[in-house]
Amino acid sequence: MKKSFLLSFVFISITFPSFAQIASPSITVESGAIISSGKHSPFWFYSNQYGKLSTQPNSIYLLPSIYKNISKNKKIDYSYNISPLFRYDGSGKAYMHQWFGEVKFHFVHFTAGAKEEFFGNQDSTLSTGFILWSKNARPMPKLSIGVPNYTPVPFTWKYLEFKGGMSHGWFDDNEYNKNVWLHHKYFYLRLGGKLPVHVSYGLHHFAQWGGQINDPYKKLPHNLEAFKSVFLGRSGNSADPNTPWAEWYNSLGNHLGSRNFGMEIDLTKTKISLYWQNIFEDGSGKAYRNIKDGLFGISIRSKEKDKLISGFVYEFFNSTDQSGRINTTDSIMPDGNYYELGGNDNYFNNGIYIKGWSFQELTIGNPLITSPAILKGNSSDYIRNNRVLAHHFGMEGILKSIKYKLLYTYSLNYGTNYYPNSSGQTQNSILINAEVINILPWNLNLSCSLGADLGELHGENFGIMLSVKKTGVF
Repeated sequence: MKKSFLLSFVFISITFPSFAQIASPSITVESGAIISSGKHSPFWFYSNQYGKLSTQPNSIYLLPSIYKNISKNKKIDYSYNISPLFRYDGSGKAYMHQWFGEVKFHFVHFTAGAKEEFFGNQDSTLSTGFILWSKNARPMPKLSIGVPNYTPVPFTWKYLEFKGGMSHGWFDDNEYNKNVWLHHKYFYLRLGGKLPVHVSYGLHHFAQWGGQINDPYKKLPHNLEAFKSVFLGRSGNSADPNTPWAEWYNSLGNHLGSRNFGMEIDLTKTKISLYWQNIFEDGSGKAYRNIKDGLFGISIRSKEKDKLISGFVYEFFNSTDQSGRINTTDSIMPDGNYYELGGNDNYFNNGIYIKGWSFQELTIGNPLITSPAILKGNSSDYIRNNRVLAHHFGMEGILKSIKYKLLYTYSLNYGTNYYPNSSGQTQNSILINAEVINILPWNLNLSCSLGADLGELHGENFGIMLSVKKTGVF
């Protein structure tokens, strides 16, 4: 983590001198409190909050921010954000929630630091979250280069657009692994241009790699040759004594990918979006043997302002198939030899990176795959619930000066293939949020949320959350 901070600081220091006349920053201060009963705070209080809010039943927080956003109308511009978070939930915690600098050069962006990011083709405010990189965990320190917005492909009369990027990041250290790196690249194409229907396809590739194992102690490959293997999803060098057997038999590092299919229909007053996000972690997933799994959604958005119902979302989430379970009997071929046919994709878990696809104890991907901070057992050493079937509804709108949001999620949770819960634990999670906007003095926004969990996975949790946010000069 110290290395990531130093590299990002150097990047910002080198890049930003050309902007000597720094514009006046924007300032916001947000503060809130959660009071709830039960073992945890209600699910939709802490989920998809970029790790800002505690999972503990009672907490308070303060989040001041100094920032500048990038202008859409300028070809060359910059942005930055410094947001320290102070939180108390039985023990005090303070850390830099966001700290980044970003430079825009035409349609290319360079970013260094920890930034709240949005990936995927799902609804931006009502979704359960992108299947692999939701808004659930804290921002991760990264160096990134990319084209984050759809940009026309030359000589296609703007009917074909693309976006994409690549980044290198740093995971947090834990008792099992240290100095682990992130590799991420993505690419999208969208067809449609000025037509009322747009079709898109996107591909994401994530990998955890490098670092060291503490039991037994071993430094994992992290040189240029290893990066090439990670970039291409290839197996490690079997002649390298630092390469574990599993990583030269399979791929070097812990790889995750998603294919994202989308369709947008622009009507006169409404925009309808359909999306499917499929997940793969090995060859069986890439071969669509887990085609039943993924996030399937429909979003309906009004183009008119101040509507009573401005957005509605329905999503179906399934991660129970996992390319089937490994069946050793079926894997014995007629020639008498054993061949592993795949299956038991065991989403977000890995035998070398024990904490799996999580950051600071929270699932990086869709939060319906339960975070280690919630299901700890005797220790919080892996993802304990990754076989989930869920129905999710979301709605939002404006009633006079009250902006509201409603979320309801019903899920059946089957544990993992190694430690299954065959009957499935039920869970109902509810959020009712109301925010007073544009009528309070001093640019204040006041928000009140009611949350509830009813079921067997998270237990019975009921809570209220109050927050106030001020924007502008004090």
